[in-house]
Amino acid sequence: MTILSVTAASTNYYASAPSGPVSVAQALSQLAANPRLKLSISDSTQNIQNNLDLLNQYKNNLTAVAQTDASTHLSMTASEFTKVSGLLHKISTNYQVDISAATSANAASLNSNSHVTGYSVSDSTTNIASQLSALNSTKLTQVGFLDPQNLMKLSATQFAANSSVIDKFSGAIGLSVSAASVSQALSYASDSRVKSVAISDTVSNIDNNLDAINALGVKLSQIKAAGSNQYEVSANQLQS
Repeated sequence: MTILSVTAASTNYYASAPSGPVSVAQALSQLAANPRLKLSISDSTQNIQNNLDLLNQYKNNLTAVAQTDASTHLSMTASEFTKVSGLLHKISTNYQVDISAATSANAASLNSNSHVTGYSVSDSTTNIASQLSALNSTKLTQVGFLDPQNLMKLSATQFAANSSVIDKFSGAIGLSVSAASVSQALSYASDSRVKSVAISDTVSNIDNNLDAINALGVKLSQIKAAGSNQYEVSANQLQS
């Protein structure tokens, strides 16, 4: 192909890249005028944070992005974190991110990501219950529910094993606990989070604690003796 002429505009288009790192503002200005430039950025975390979407559009033009204050955390939602992942790979400093509005299914990957320092979750009761083990992480900061009117169903074993996660539940979420021993059920008497409990224990333990069990009142949903048909009554039957 023969080039017949070169205009002033086209020479700007192929302008040379700056010799060293530039600020976010300078980078965006130069890239808007010269979309084929390759350059690096060095700027504050706040300036990078404020321009994540624009910088992500130019991620292929960026050779490196450095924070001048790497100890300052970036903050973004889980969806933003996924969207700008290509840009984040260009950050040369050891950046740290606080994530909000993650789903419970995101927990495992966020736990294993060394750049993620903390995350909050917002999801349905059923989804959160299915991911309690993954959510049992020191990185988890808070759990919010999209359907707080629904009780979370879990066994007494799950309740005990995931108490640190449950302590991070926000809002008035209620728990429906199954397969609780008598002693476990009685310990829930003063726990306002437990709205319903089903007991499964030996005949002896049930017999020796009938008055205390009955005092659980509306929290008690069922009593069943393990390995026996001697006891298997609903709360309504017990209290009638």
